[in-house]
Amino acid sequence: MKTSSNQPRIPGIQEPKWTQAEKDKFRRKWASDGEDLARKQKITQWQLGDWLIVGNLRLLSLAYTEAEKITGLARPTLLDIKGTADRFDGTTPSRRRDDRLSWSHHKELKSIKDDDAMQDKKEQAIKHGWSVQKLRDAIGVQNKKDKPTNPQKTLVVSLCLADYNRLERCAAEEKTNLTILAARVLSEYVSLSAGNANTVRPKEPKKQFAETEELVAS
Repeated sequence: MKTSSNQPRIPGIQEPKWTQAEKDKFRRKWASDGEDLARKQKITQWQLGDWLIVGNLRLLSLAYTEAEKITGLARPTLLDIKGTADRFDGTTPSRRRDDRLSWSHHKELKSIKDDDAMQDKKEQAIKHGWSVQKLRDAIGVQNKKDKPTNPQKTLVVSLCLADYNRLERCAAEEKTNLTILAARVLSEYVSLSAGNANTVRPKEPKKQFAETEELVAS
């Protein structure tokens, strides 16, 4: 977004500094690692997902373009694999990968936003030996119970490719989800636009930002 002198400024985020030479070197090494994975007779989704996480962190959307060529998989499939691996990154007990459950079980569990609720369903699936379908049904029932009466709306945002890539770099630097960062920037911009910068307003409670449903590069 562009702002003029009489418009509120969007909260600035410094972009990570990385030379083109460093980027090219990383890209070659990362692509080589992916080709090694592709040549293996047995490769797990976890291995592929972890490889995609590393590539996306540095190469952003370019990683998926490269991965499509190397693996032959479609981008939606790669995004789904990366998303599942990223959700179960081992940073908390609930996000640990459990060998007693299949990849497909973890894929269903990732749809649960709350970590405690996800851990509860994981334990139930292990205890009762739930099939993937049984777990999916249980999550669906829980989601209906937890559905808020006045849910936040989501939206599809279309950006030019340059702005989309810049936002990706910012999200990587802040180690946050791309759509969450976009929602936060938009919310801050709207808040600043609606108010007078010279007016002292009462302190607002901590905001909860609705996650944008999708970001589209055009």
